[in-house]
Order: sequence, then C-alpha cells, then structure tokens
Amino acid sequence: MASTTITSQQQKDILTGRLWSAGLVTTITTSIANLIIYLLGVAFLGVPGDSQVLQPASIIITSVVTGLGATGVLWAISKFSRHTTWLFRVVAVVFLLLSFGGPISAASGGMPGVMVNTQTALTMAAMHVVTAVLAVGILTGWSRRK
Repeated sequence: MASTTITSQQQKDILTGRLWSAGLVTTITTSIANLIIYLLGVAFLGVPGDSQVLQPASIIITSVVTGLGATGVLWAISKFSRHTTWLFRVVAVVFLLLSFGGPISAASGGMPGVMVNTQTALTMAAMHVVTAVLAVGILTGWSRRK
C-alpha cells in the first residue's frame, strides 16, 4: 500500500514567486486606476484640481504603499494559514471598511486642517473600493496555485 505525504507547502494555495510579480502588477494597476478616477472626479464631479488631499503624486505613492502592503499581508497570511485566499479576502474587507474613515473624516471636518467637499470624499471612497477590488483580484488570482 502506497502512502502519500502532503507537505505544508503543497497545501498552500498561494505561490510566493508569483505573488511578488502579482504585487508589482497590483501597484501599477491601482496607481493607473486611481489616477483615472481622480481625473474623472476633477473633470465631471467638481473635485478641485488643487485639493491638498488629492494630488497625482500622493495618489501614486498611496497606491504603491497600499499594493505593497497588501502583497506583504497576503504573503504573511500564506505562511500561517491553509485558507490563505479566504482569510486574505476577509482581512481586505476589514481594511476597506476601516479605510472609509479617511474620506468620512475629511468630509466631516474630523481631520484638523483638512476639509473636502462631498464629491472629493466620494472620489476618495471610489479609489478605496477600486484599489481593494483590484488588489484582491490580482493578488489572489495571479499568485494562486492552479
């Protein structure tokens, strides 16, 4: 009778080598998507182009940091959980919900020295949703074991 041993690495559903390339694609994709959302907000929604909160450089930096952070979180989860994708999605939803605190605080005057109009807050919230969807989709899709 032959026995089959499954190592913990074989049970993981995320491939680390593919994860880092997926992380790079995530940062580039979310940066471009968020810049497009920003430009649409300025062009059609009345988002001020000179807003201190939303500027192209800060959008790119935040997108890169978020993409790298999400990649790191997925990598860490993959080291400790056999249900990596499911757990990462739960963590991503929690972070998304918490991230709405920024636009809400900025729109309600909860950030000292920062006040944005409703259109800017909605544009920021849209960026958060698009970033979450792209990050989860790309990271779990591209780095998943087939």
